[in-house]
Amino acid sequence: MRKDYQPLDLTSFYNAGIGILEGQPNIGSQLYHGLPFEIGSDTDRCFIQFLADAGPVLIPIQTAVYRVIVAHRLLESRVLEGESVGRVIANYIFRYADGGQVMVPIRERFEINIIPTGWGQKPFAAWPDRKDSLYSRYEGEWGSAGNRQTETSAGNAQDYYLWIWENPEPDREIDSMEIETRDRKFIISAITLGYLDEDPIPRSARSEVMISLPDEEDAAKPFAMEVEVDRGISTYPYPLPDRSEENYMDSSLKGWGEEQNQKNSASYVEISAASSAT
Repeated sequence: MRKDYQPLDLTSFYNAGIGILEGQPNIGSQLYHGLPFEIGSDTDRCFIQFLADAGPVLIPIQTAVYRVIVAHRLLESRVLEGESVGRVIANYIFRYADGGQVMVPIRERFEINIIPTGWGQKPFAAWPDRKDSLYSRYEGEWGSAGNRQTETSAGNAQDYYLWIWENPEPDREIDSMEIETRDRKFIISAITLGYLDEDPIPRSARSEVMISLPDEEDAAKPFAMEVEVDRGISTYPYPLPDRSEENYMDSSLKGWGEEQNQKNSASYVEISAASSAT
């Protein structure tokens, strides 16, 4: 049975190991933004490394998809030496089985970038492999008090950037993806195919979602609600008043607010998520 997102097996193309990177990058089966990626598990052969002006590499796809998601990383940059951003690092060429192709330039600071990435230097058209997260809600260092007021911590790339190509003709079978190099070194660690007509990493505004627990015992417990979204992000959940509108309007303190609900239910949270998220 075909999955909604399916990683490609790139084993036969691997030609480099973790020694070309600093530290210990994540390899093997990974979930980034709730999406599956298969990176080689052999520390000596887990990446496709592209050297300057190397010959093209042709990766079979042979299926019709809505999206192709590439986990890649630039290995050298001269931007801090004065070179302009937007330099073309490679061309990714998607060839259709019935003829025709789409060529996409992969540019520094747009579709790909170096890691670690300096402050304010994130790429404009790619996602870091770590998504935004929430600070601990009830504790933290005093030195982080200012950051904690923002509630969220922006995701940064730890090992790879994710670039998403949207197929303009998803009904046509893609025969292959060709990587045409230029004069900069970079790696591809994984490629995942998207069979759903959705943004794999959502960009929509958050929506309010009410949470009502059907189990009375869980609903009556002291408020400790937490919400996790695999393909999306959420805020902290907040308790909702447990009295009816009629009871509130009959209260002698109406207009002055009401006592906070200390139980798990009901509550609400704001979520931005892909349609396939859980």
